[in-house]
Amino acid sequence: MNQWMPHGFCFLWQPVILYLTIGTNAVIALSYLSISISLWAVRAYIRQPVELLVKSEPRLLNYALGSFAMFILWCGLTHLTDIVVIYLPFYQIQVFFLAMTALFSASTAYWLARFATAINFARRGKPVAN
Repeated sequence: MNQWMPHGFCFLWQPVILYLTIGTNAVIALSYLSISISLWAVRAYIRQPVELLVKSEPRLLNYALGSFAMFILWCGLTHLTDIVVIYLPFYQIQVFFLAMTALFSASTAYWLARFATAINFARRGKPVAN
């Protein structure tokens, strides 16, 4: 495989640490997966009302929610790799997943800030269309 040891050796395979690490990372990963799927589904249902609010740049909702869904997905995958590296030293994959999480977290911050700003200007400039 490679020259590195599984992460479990670092905490001497102590059951309390082992099971808490696996259990918490599994719950977090499943939660992130569920949130990600829900966000992709919600995009279709709330697109029209928000586009009415932000007529000048309706793509912002799509970009903001899409980035957020990808960010949550990669967060979940990162937690799954935290479980894997306890048993197998796949640190290169773990670092790749962390890099993807960083990329989409920055993208999400950017697009959500742009979206919030557009909503703020739309609310100040004109009433919401019904």
